[in-house]
Amino acid sequence: MALNVLCLLVGLAMLFAIRGLGDSVELLRLGGLAYLAGIAALTLLAIALLVLGAPVGVGLIVGIAVVLGGVSVGWGIRTGRARPARIRPAMGLRKAAVPGLLCLVGVLAFLAAALRAARLQSLFVTSEWDAWSIWTTKAKAIYLLGGLDPHAFRTFFQPGYPLFVPTLEAMDFHFMGSADTTALHLQFWLLLAGFVWAVGGLLRPRVPHILIWPFVLLLFSTIQLKGLALSPQADFPLAELFGAAGLCIGLWVVRREAWLLAAGGLLLAAAMETKREGYLFAGALLLGALAGSARTTRHSWPRLAAVFALAFAATLPWEIWRRIHDLAGPLQGSSSAGSGARLGPALSSVAQILLDTHFWSVIVPLGLAAALLVLLRGGRRLPVLYLTTLLAAYAGMTWVLSAGVDFSLGPESGQNPIPRAAGAIALFTVALTPLMLGAALDREKT
Repeated sequence: MALNVLCLLVGLAMLFAIRGLGDSVELLRLGGLAYLAGIAALTLLAIALLVLGAPVGVGLIVGIAVVLGGVSVGWGIRTGRARPARIRPAMGLRKAAVPGLLCLVGVLAFLAAALRAARLQSLFVTSEWDAWSIWTTKAKAIYLLGGLDPHAFRTFFQPGYPLFVPTLEAMDFHFMGSADTTALHLQFWLLLAGFVWAVGGLLRPRVPHILIWPFVLLLFSTIQLKGLALSPQADFPLAELFGAAGLCIGLWVVRREAWLLAAGGLLLAAAMETKREGYLFAGALLLGALAGSARTTRHSWPRLAAVFALAFAATLPWEIWRRIHDLAGPLQGSSSAGSGARLGPALSSVAQILLDTHFWSVIVPLGLAAALLVLLRGGRRLPVLYLTTLLAAYAGMTWVLSAGVDFSLGPESGQNPIPRAAGAIALFTVALTPLMLGAALDREKT
């Protein structure tokens, strides 16, 4: 828990540096985004230090946090950012907000139930094979060996996978004082709660409660979330980081506030360092953001290109290290040979995963409907961003599936990575759809 409190404080300091924090209500509203940003920043810095050979223990992690937080606060003061003030008087509750707030109560109830499950869940269950064969095994090696050992990594399954989750788990082990794989589930519950908090905080007060919380509540009804959200694997952290990053980028396309682009870039870097699919989704989001900003190319495109390039650069330390030590890349085992014959089934399979209620409920169909509604009402930027991102991600996932040689194309196949990968699109949709619907109801040209 101490590590997560530290991440929250660092994230708040960074938000103060890039935008300021006007009052205590705003401080609370943006706490979820601050938490995810703090997790992203500290873990990315820890990966860079591991690559350089530093033993990342409690002392070094705290030192990184103090330096990063101190520099952020100093910069915020120097640039005259707004500082947290006293709490504002309580606002009256409008009757129109009651249905949405009831959905929020439902979300909190699901989070409470998930917390109880996280406290009781054991790592060594069939559904978490990847956790103890890839992610947690690497985390234990980092924790027990004091850093990255190329000889040990060569013995692991998928040694060249990105390092965000193993590094975060190793940091947890250091703060817990042991490699407690049962308590590890609490870390992934906190990431889930942080995502929910970040989405609600970023959308309020621009979007009414009734448009935010039903979509989040719908997420908790999905079969995939129940199997992935608390598992110490990289699939759901990727989805959470990408979903929050996509919302930040979407808000920036509408509002042009620089801090949103900076926060989105940081979360996107963490998403790319979480799993190989992160690069695919980041590329799709870049295309979507460029398309959504097509009317302001001179102002928007250079900024988008710079932020996405910096996000990609943040993942290079691990990529350079694994190439130097000749660790197998994450795309090993894929081949384009014969992919043409598999293209049709792959297109159908990915579409079924995105649209069939068995996987991610009706989240993506509702997102498509919201985008079309906004287009019909004269809006452009947000629906174009969403539809372009979705189509690019669809094409990318189809290519991955058609080029694969070691798993069935069937959506139900346990070796098919697309149902898990599609979680990034589902959470992105959960975050962006309320924003699109809010624009449609307000008749905004967004």
